[in-house]
Amino acid sequence: MKPGNSTCFNLEKFYFDFIDAVGNCFIIYWAYLEIYCLKFHYSGMVFSDYNNVISKKSTFRKTPKPLINNILSIDNSLLQSKLH
Repeated sequence: MKPGNSTCFNLEKFYFDFIDAVGNCFIIYWAYLEIYCLKFHYSGMVFSDYNNVISKKSTFRKTPKPLINNILSIDNSLLQSKLH
């Protein structure tokens, strides 16, 4: 990207939530922000089981995008989670 170029900003984000048949709830976040030469990454996951026990994990380290060919695919060792 060149200075003065209006494309010096890029934001990609992904949000997904679902509840399964027994009441477990999953919320997944992923974002990538680029401003000029600065790059920021974020991913997080919230899980609440049917007894309302909540666990949260997040990281600002680079992680793979959770969508591959419009199919949800999470294999994130930093969040210790895998979902395909």
